[in-house]
Amino acid sequence: MKRGHRAPMNGISRRALLSAAATTGVVFVYDRLLRRTTAADSIAPLEYLTPAIDAKFGSKIVKVSNPGQEIPGLGLTWDKVAIHHYSIDQAWNADQSLLALDRGAKPKVFLDGNTYKPVFALLPPGDVRWHPLRSDDMIFVADRAVGLWNVRINAVSVLRSLSDYREASFGDHKGNPSDDGSRIAVTAMRSDGKRVVFAYDLETGEKHPDIDVSGEAEVGHTTISPTGSHIVVYSRVGQNARSSRRRIFTTNGELLQTWTEYERPGHGDFALDLNGDEVLIWRSKSGPDRWQIIARRLVDGKITVLSPPCSATHVSKRNLRDPGWAFATFKPHDGRLGFAPYDGEVGAIAMDGKQAVRRLAQTHSAPNGYLTEPHACPSPDGQRAIFASNWGDAAGPIAAYVAEFRPPA
Repeated sequence: MKRGHRAPMNGISRRALLSAAATTGVVFVYDRLLRRTTAADSIAPLEYLTPAIDAKFGSKIVKVSNPGQEIPGLGLTWDKVAIHHYSIDQAWNADQSLLALDRGAKPKVFLDGNTYKPVFALLPPGDVRWHPLRSDDMIFVADRAVGLWNVRINAVSVLRSLSDYREASFGDHKGNPSDDGSRIAVTAMRSDGKRVVFAYDLETGEKHPDIDVSGEAEVGHTTISPTGSHIVVYSRVGQNARSSRRRIFTTNGELLQTWTEYERPGHGDFALDLNGDEVLIWRSKSGPDRWQIIARRLVDGKITVLSPPCSATHVSKRNLRDPGWAFATFKPHDGRLGFAPYDGEVGAIAMDGKQAVRRLAQTHSAPNGYLTEPHACPSPDGQRAIFASNWGDAAGPIAAYVAEFRPPA
């Protein structure tokens, strides 16, 4: 990794940053210049499907949706907001030949995964996620059914009826399948009125026992773990946000871990670390690692610090074929002393705990509510990332952009 430029940033010298870092045992490792740019800087708009080069980091950037304009070949028009779903919902299919957008048009628009030209638009059969291994299939959870959706031929295969349940979803719409696509966790309302979570095996058809979570004041992000061996439930026992907790169960309902520290970490992404252990990755909001991106092991809660204090808003590990890195979206830097200078950009964080960061692309998104958050999501091979941006115009349309970058040396 190359060390960064030593010029002062926003009136804060590199020496001051390193001095502050020393008090917390943090070592900054950069491979790009530390020059500051912000979403408010003057930036030229990009033309639809015309590649451009990120002036700061050198990555290729392509605008892949065109709000307010006709969608070529589909007889539809892009809405003012035309973007992918979320940082932890994989936008590319398994072989990266298709790229699914979530907002911007109805039906759902699918792009060519390489040229980014629109291919077709379809109405999904429920809450959907790409199958991690089957390129044509998405896994769906509908109100009362689970199954597979072949998007190439628009064919739905119901694998199990959920007639005794209603309001079924992929864990409050933020869950994922196991890394091999064999298992999912379903959140639903049972016929007796209780909110439950259960694992379902798409290969064998086995439905695992219900885990009763009706005693919680609110049930949020729920998912199966990467190996399919655990169910993770994020919930609140009261109305206060600080009453949130995360519980880790076996698929048979045995409680293994309860994490009660506030957002340590929060609603991040799940992955296998370099030792093959299942971890949750996200920025901590509690000490002693507050504001640092951490990886917390599911089986025992052990924490590995992955970054210095920073302004990350979302983390994604959807780059399943790229085990050494997790991707982070950083909001514009607010000048806080001791925070790393990542500033309105997408970066890749080393999973080995050495706190190396690859700075990849500026997002140029001027903050103005939830939909303007970039929510960067990497491709399965970790060589591209899709993100949302209003391109410096806080009241302007929000489009989807893809950054393409070189793999690490």
